[in-house]
Amino acid sequence: MSLKRIGTWEAELDVGVRDVAVLKVARVGRVWETGDLLRPFVLFDENGAEVPVVSEFLHHMLADDARPSSLRSYAYELLAWFRFLGGDRGCLGRRGQGRGP
Repeated sequence: MSLKRIGTWEAELDVGVRDVAVLKVARVGRVWETGDLLRPFVLFDENGAEVPVVSEFLHHMLADDARPSSLRSYAYELLAWFRFLGGDRGCLGRRGQGRGP
C-alpha cells in the first residue's frame, strides 16, 4: 500500500472513494426528551432499549455545564452514528470502551 505524507496526516492512495449515495441506513432508534433537568435526553436503540454509553456521555456533558441544546445535538448526532453503524454496538466493549486485541 502506498502512502503519501500530508503534513502530519497520511493518506492512503490505493483506496478508492466510497459512494455514500448508495448506503442504506435504517431509521431505527430514537432520542426522547424526558423533561427531567438532570437527564434531559435519552437515546434508545432499535429494540427500544436505552443506550447506556450515550446516557453516561450525556451525563458527563451535563456535569460539565453543557447547555440542554448541546446535549440534544449530541444525542441526535450519536443516533445518526449508531444508525450508520447499523445498530451494531458490538464494536463497543464494556462501559463503552473499544475492544482490545
